[in-house]
Amino acid sequence: RFFCGPERLWNIFDFVIVGLSLAETGMELLFEAFFNAGEMNSSHLRVMRFARLARALRGVRVIRLLRYIGSLRTIVFSIVSTMSSLLWTLVLLVMNIYCFGVF
Repeated sequence: RFFCGPERLWNIFDFVIVGLSLAETGMELLFEAFFNAGEMNSSHLRVMRFARLARALRGVRVIRLLRYIGSLRTIVFSIVSTMSSLLWTLVLLVMNIYCFGVF
């Protein structure tokens, strides 16, 4: 049922990502056990880390829902539009903390 449902391609993708993550962890443990930890360079395992990043992109599918749910779209756009005000508020707060900390 996990590999045959309507979301089977995403489930297979998740299964592959988890398997790669387990393989990466196992490889690092084996390398640490057999080789000196100072000599170990795990830069060749970047491919597996990139695959985990690709899994995070799965969340982009949620953006498609914004077309169908009007109130959710209103909330998301409200939050996004207030980000500039939040940025300037944080700048003023940091300036106040700096002024009181230095003087």
